[in-house]
Amino acid sequence: MISNRRATDFGRSLACLLLLTLAACSSTPEQKPEPQPAPVKLVDRTDESAYRLSAVTEKLDQAAAYERRGQRAAAEAIIGAAQLMLEEDFAREQQYLEVLKAGVWAREGDGRDAAKATGFLEPVEAWAIDADDGRLYSDAMQVLVLLELAERRSANAASAGSRALEALENLEAYVRFIEVARELALVFADAGHLPSAGTFARRALNMARRLDDDLQLLQASLDIGYVYMLSSVEFEGSYKRAYEAAYRLDSLGWRNVVIAQAAGAHYIAGDMSGCVRWGDRMRERSMGAMPGIQDSQLWIDDYITLMCQYTLALIETYPDSPRIEETRQLALAAIETLEGDARADWSDVEENLRAEPLNPGEEK
Repeated sequence: MISNRRATDFGRSLACLLLLTLAACSSTPEQKPEPQPAPVKLVDRTDESAYRLSAVTEKLDQAAAYERRGQRAAAEAIIGAAQLMLEEDFAREQQYLEVLKAGVWAREGDGRDAAKATGFLEPVEAWAIDADDGRLYSDAMQVLVLLELAERRSANAASAGSRALEALENLEAYVRFIEVARELALVFADAGHLPSAGTFARRALNMARRLDDDLQLLQASLDIGYVYMLSSVEFEGSYKRAYEAAYRLDSLGWRNVVIAQAAGAHYIAGDMSGCVRWGDRMRERSMGAMPGIQDSQLWIDDYITLMCQYTLALIETYPDSPRIEETRQLALAAIETLEGDARADWSDVEENLRAEPLNPGEEK
């Protein structure tokens, strides 16, 4: 057993040792972390590789309208007419219009002709490689994606999509990179290839973050939210990120676009409470009223869709809510502003909005 005196001496010695140790520590300067280089801000050079098409914009819009109606031969003929309008030194633009012709015949649907599409596309691809024209090569690869998907060669299509993006990144055409990655994500989603759609959507999002561009970030977030919804992956965070970007942009229009798409995603996913929660965000903060079509700054089809989804979601979640009648009337008022074929496209929806149980009154 240690005597009391020895114990006291031991305690003093231990205390001195601790004090010396602390003094040594305090005299040692704190090691500062190595300075990290500041991230390099990307400089977009998309405009440097753009085509000179202002003289034929109207013609190309006409061709696109014919293509949407399934009139492929007419669309090709109009693009050919646009080529005749270009000056002799517009070689890149001539080649790009050949890519557009290939796209007319490559897309899925009635009248698709893979041989015609390939006949237009292959010479352009060779021209782009010889001329070291990355922008043109990227556009050609995008049409190749359509061809490969239509032939059920999804791996080849994904490879072509990656080559399209690599060419743009090498050009430092970062905004165009984001646009193409978003287009590819939706193309693969429409074709039912959701893993590839998710990959391209994430590539768009990552590039938008690197570019530090809130508008590009917002749009890429909307696309990835849509793809995740289709894939049964949690998508709420994507729409929240887009919503925050809209606030940083201080844009009511983009804010409401985000709301409309987020509410629609929840509606399609069967989450009616989520649809209502997002729809409520469009209400005016002071009065709590839902805006009309003009004040919403939405395209009319998007506005009507939102009002209908929100109304049906309210019926399921809050069947006694007076907001049901409010949004029903707003949807009807928006439909009534349409004319001709545009009004006819919404005729079934209008009929349902006027019928029971949506309409509690006498109106039929």
